[in-house]
Amino acid sequence: MYEKLVSVIIPCYNAEKYLRESVESIINQSYPNLEIICIDDCSTDSTLAILEELASRDARVKVLHNSRNMKIASSLNRGLEYSTGEYIARMDADDIALPKRIEKQVDYLEKNKETDICGTWCEKIDSEGKHIGKIIYPLLHDDLKVMLLFNSCFAHPTVMFRRTVYQSVGGYKDIMPVEDLEYWIRIVKSKRLANIPEILLKYRIHGTNVTITHTSQKSGKLSELLKEHPDFFLSRDAYWYNLRFLLSNWNERTSEKDLLSIKKATDEIMMENMDKKIFDTCSLKQAALLYQNLAYLCCVKSSRNSFSVRIRALFYLLQSPLITCKNVKRRLQADS
Repeated sequence: MYEKLVSVIIPCYNAEKYLRESVESIINQSYPNLEIICIDDCSTDSTLAILEELASRDARVKVLHNSRNMKIASSLNRGLEYSTGEYIARMDADDIALPKRIEKQVDYLEKNKETDICGTWCEKIDSEGKHIGKIIYPLLHDDLKVMLLFNSCFAHPTVMFRRTVYQSVGGYKDIMPVEDLEYWIRIVKSKRLANIPEILLKYRIHGTNVTITHTSQKSGKLSELLKEHPDFFLSRDAYWYNLRFLLSNWNERTSEKDLLSIKKATDEIMMENMDKKIFDTCSLKQAALLYQNLAYLCCVKSSRNSFSVRIRALFYLLQSPLITCKNVKRRLQADS
């Protein structure tokens, strides 16, 4: 059962606070056939010393040290180049893998030969390790592919993929903080995706997360991303719509013209897909309506919007085929 080598790649930068717990959660996996590749990105704290101490106790831990700070994409690529496993798994230096994570992902990929890359659900924890929520993603390829129009379809440190994926699409591009999203888009054009419906990782949310600290850089990088993959994002007129979801900034002030643009963008995405047939029609329709309604809901809730905009957004929301008054009330209460 354990014959397939799994390369676990862990980029590390000034990660001393959580590093030991994170790496040990991989060392203690029920699946033993691992090479644990830790890339120290020229840390200024005790990260390198901790890694070397862990490597001295377990020969599976391999430590690579960058002589200069190369950032996450280059560190990941260095780990990919060094790796030899038939399967490649990602892990972050502040998260905790549950004991059977690797075993269950290998088992899934072994049983589902058509799937090239799989993630898992995860539990959100705070800086002290306390439960603060969970992250649930769609499971099936068509739904995950559509989700990439609006959001990432994986929690990055839960991902495992076949070596053939790396051999086919290459490594990450240096477009932090959206290098993972760009990678999934490149992969989904020729490979099949899935998520395992089980929480197999504790995902830590704290002040030094890349996703938290680099929000200000995200807009420009996402603009590059959408321009680089115009075939994937369909209608160029829907660019603004996709971008606002990817930036998670629907709390910005919205005009009545913007409200009309939301419906227009949804229609244009559906119409263009009828011609290009990039996405499964049913998955796209369901996701497009869901995110359209989410946009209207955010406009209703935002105190930055005028009363007339909020009322009109509520009117549009109530016209949706996927929304009832009861569901709107429940969602407003859940998000308040």
